[in-house]
Amino acid sequence: MRRGLTQVEVLVVMLVIGVAVAVLLKGIESARESARWANCNNHEKQLTLALLNFEAAHKKFPGFKQELAGRDVSWVVMLLPHLDRLDLWKTWEKGEPQKKPLEVMFCPSDPPPSPGPGDGPCAYAVNTKICMDGKGLSLNYVGNHDGTATTLLLGENLRADRAHEWWDTDPGRVGFTVGRMVENVRSNHPRGANVGFCDGHVPVLRGDIGDDLYNALVTPDGGEKVDESEL
Repeated sequence: MRRGLTQVEVLVVMLVIGVAVAVLLKGIESARESARWANCNNHEKQLTLALLNFEAAHKKFPGFKQELAGRDVSWVVMLLPHLDRLDLWKTWEKGEPQKKPLEVMFCPSDPPPSPGPGDGPCAYAVNTKICMDGKGLSLNYVGNHDGTATTLLLGENLRADRAHEWWDTDPGRVGFTVGRMVENVRSNHPRGANVGFCDGHVPVLRGDIGDDLYNALVTPDGGEKVDESEL
């Protein structure tokens, strides 16, 4: 005659099942975050390449804010032709801008609350020491000073307390500068923020590198020595 499970055995089985479910859920969430990170990193690569293509065409990076058709526009507007959005570019060039979401400006780990058809959430910011007000520096200038491989060009920028859209021209919203890293470049990714450097490589910048090293990476001509092994 088979005996039933004792109360202790039932509790042990339930505990094992609970642990297994917890591990499974953690694995699923980890896989989802990996997918979100990869999507965000791909957007960062597209934007970094567009910035470099703009510089190649104009011999200067775009300013975080500059004039177009009699109005101030953001660096994103100036990149539209290099992001395969000539349709939008023509409306801004004519002074009749269309404002709508751009997938490339969206990070799935930093989702907007509830974007409407006229909203354009922006999860990325440019280095305002490179893309200055009016017009930016040249790649040649950066290369002849601190070096393109150790100078930040683009970075993730959480919207937590600075909700903005890609046509915004406020430097504190579409750009980052020197100061505390957490106030400039940050993300919801566990391993750090996706960033683009002036030479085109797009790594993850850890949040614990320290503000001194962060500031050295932001300045294009500060003369700081940066050990790439620290990144």
